[in-house]
Amino acid sequence: MKIVLAQQNYIIADFKGNTEKIIESIKNAKQKKADLIVFPEMSVCGHYPYELLNNKTFLNNSQKALQEIIPHCVDIAVVIGNIVQKNQKLYNSALFIENGQISHQINKRNLINNDLLDESRYFCNDENEFETIEYLNKRIAIT
Repeated sequence: MKIVLAQQNYIIADFKGNTEKIIESIKNAKQKKADLIVFPEMSVCGHYPYELLNNKTFLNNSQKALQEIIPHCVDIAVVIGNIVQKNQKLYNSALFIENGQISHQINKRNLINNDLLDESRYFCNDENEFETIEYLNKRIAIT
């Protein structure tokens, strides 16, 4: 399996710029015949948005940007970090996208809590069982 890592500078709340970088990276990975491209935590919205996580417009824009990215996730699998809101709760999630749709949502389990960052202030811990993803006859773990 050929994997591309897309470690770039994603800017907080720059949905247009981040989306363009992400789509361009996906296109480049496809040209290199990669099977999978992996983006960092919160790459869609930029890391770390702090109080913007309380802003509905910010959260909606993050989802709109993700919806713009998903159609490009064909002929390659994509792991991308974004915020997911479910049942009035926020999760810091890694999304596994294949064939133009989200097939797995892996929510962060071990939230950071230190002097610089208290993720539990914004996000819920995922208490579901750990799962692996089957892709191209390989098992992938995302933590």
